[in-house]
Amino acid sequence: AGEIAEKVYPRGHAYTAQAWHYIGQVRLNEGDPARAAEALQRALSEYDRAGVPHDNPQRALAQYRLGRAYAGTNRWSDAVGQFRSAEALWAQDPRPPTEAADVQAALAEAYRVLNRPDSAEHYVRLQSASPTAIR
Repeated sequence: AGEIAEKVYPRGHAYTAQAWHYIGQVRLNEGDPARAAEALQRALSEYDRAGVPHDNPQRALAQYRLGRAYAGTNRWSDAVGQFRSAEALWAQDPRPPTEAADVQAALAEAYRVLNRPDSAEHYVRLQSASPTAIR
């Protein structure tokens, strides 16, 4: 789909970025985090080329999904960076996507794996206090 989008739309078009984003989502759902990461990195690159603002909700969603893909390939530090970026954007969003509720659990797990128990506990407490809120 991404290659097809690039034939129809020029590189750097928002639709091309969205196509790569959806490919990444499908690959995650299929259990292929390495290929999902490639597609989501491409999506973020195309969002940049298209001039999509960094506070765009679709970009935040792509970053969260890229974090999941990194976690699936044991790139936990990289996953934390993507999760934190998505979390910061969603904290400002009056209507964050359903995935926003999962970011705290994802961060708790990543920090646990990285042997950062204080950070992991922080996110466990946040999630326990309000499992659907982003802080």
